[in-house]
Amino acid sequence: MDLLDCRYAGGQKEIIQLSTDLQTGWEDLGKNWGFDKTVKLPYLSESYFRCRLRVAALVPDKRESARIFSGDELSCVLGQNSVLVNGPKMEVNIPLSNTWRPTRDSGNPIVYEIGDPLFSLTVVDETIGYRVQLWVVLHGPRNMFVRDQYEWGDGFAWIGGRPESNRRKF
Repeated sequence: MDLLDCRYAGGQKEIIQLSTDLQTGWEDLGKNWGFDKTVKLPYLSESYFRCRLRVAALVPDKRESARIFSGDELSCVLGQNSVLVNGPKMEVNIPLSNTWRPTRDSGNPIVYEIGDPLFSLTVVDETIGYRVQLWVVLHGPRNMFVRDQYEWGDGFAWIGGRPESNRRKF
């Protein structure tokens, strides 16, 4: 198993499922300890999903207790996605019926969620919060989204052109 495994789940393959062993992939991320991996999942003929999962321990001064992920058994929700933690194993289910937004730079559809902190665990004699970030970007043919066109007039912008002229820009 890779450090981050990505596959389709559900009867109609309507869910992207990320699974990982956090204890194996736990490392120094710079300011804190955590897990940060990216994987690609093929979709249709020319497209693929780029999935990234980042879990970080929110403790000051990179304490010794944050060097190892000692999970518990819990489930929580990150946006419209379910997160299951069973010991060091984590599973994230991302339904394709999620709310997708276009990225700023390329306009590709993206699901981005952050839980800050999403859950907390008691280790030794302190409680550590864990931030979970999830990116799922669909890469494929150009112009997957039609961007809104603006026409300035009367001190504000008309989305798609002025309504009285019956002009619509696409």
